[in-house]
Amino acid sequence: MPATLTLTLLSACGGDSNDPPPLAAGNTLVIDEDNAALVSQLALSQPDIFELNLMPLIFAAVDGAHAGCDAGTADLEVDADDRPIRATFSDCETNSLSGFDLLVYGEIKLEYEGSSDEIFTLSSYATFQETIDTGTETLQQTTRLKGSFHGAPSSGALDGNYTDINATVAVDSEVDDGTGDPANMSITLVYGDFEIVSEPQGKDANSLAVNGDITFRELLDGSISVVTDTLLVQEDDPDCPRSGNLSIAGAEGSSLALSFQSSDAVTATVNGQSTDYNCEQFTDWLESQNPLG
Repeated sequence: MPATLTLTLLSACGGDSNDPPPLAAGNTLVIDEDNAALVSQLALSQPDIFELNLMPLIFAAVDGAHAGCDAGTADLEVDADDRPIRATFSDCETNSLSGFDLLVYGEIKLEYEGSSDEIFTLSSYATFQETIDTGTETLQQTTRLKGSFHGAPSSGALDGNYTDINATVAVDSEVDDGTGDPANMSITLVYGDFEIVSEPQGKDANSLAVNGDITFRELLDGSISVVTDTLLVQEDDPDCPRSGNLSIAGAEGSSLALSFQSSDAVTATVNGQSTDYNCEQFTDWLESQNPLG
């Protein structure tokens, strides 16, 4: 996926402290030209939301529970093979292993398939508060994960494949660049039977499939269904996939389709109206509705 389309958005997404709504019955977000770019960006960003946001937090929390909290407490249960199966956190502060300051409370459970610790079902009712100081700006972000998903190693571009995702991810963020005007944003994602899967496709190329239902709150408000009609195949260097088709269905018959004919030829079709882009233009379009500007 275009490298720039996820990082800016992820660094300032979030949700509030209330329990998010249940997954909507049927799609409720009407897709139109005013939100199609943001819907596309969020759909294509799903791998990075898991790989760059959720999994590092989970690993850092479990590692912190194993090493011992700098403040607060964490109880870690392991199985006969010394694999973590349950971690319970009470204001556990750690920065020794994660590379950033992290405060965790709640619970994470892991169930494994066979002898491997890489194939698991994770269930969580946990909150992660992180502070990252880059030297030029400070990110304070709270991520809440409630629900479960299945993880397994990926032989493709991702570290893992994630399936059977039935979970709520809510994130509150504030980015302070020292100018006295910090940027704040909130988003909640409610997943229903969602999957993110990557596999190798020959030399120096990998496929991506994202499928399932997502309900948004805050940044967008409503639900969509995402279907990978044809695997999105991407090589190592280009920002855009060289082939593949993604369909997104909204409410009231609204729809969005992305068709990648080559790594520099993309067609976006919003409610039957098509626009052709090269990869740079497509990336610009994706970012055109980014609320951070």
